[in-house]
Amino acid sequence: ILPVVAALTYILHASSVTRGGDIDVLRELYQATGGPSWLNSTLWLQDDNFCSWFGIECVNSISPAVQSISLTGNNLKGTIPDSLSTLSSLSVLDLSSGQL
Repeated sequence: ILPVVAALTYILHASSVTRGGDIDVLRELYQATGGPSWLNSTLWLQDDNFCSWFGIECVNSISPAVQSISLTGNNLKGTIPDSLSTLSSLSVLDLSSGQL
């Protein structure tokens, strides 16, 4: 849990980037944490509407941005990618109960 807390602290204080990068960051998270082995990966990588992907909540329907990533208990294994720090609207990150 400590690495997740440290990652969240880093993310919440990181500089912002364009919203268009959010989908790329989520794709990287999927790959870096064993997405194909997740217990629930509903809609992940199936389309560009990342706000409909399991565990993702967004703000601003016109130019959506990731506000919450909640994948607790979803069999995540690997390393949290540094690129999560670029999600400037992210206020909730829950990757607990994984092997990160």
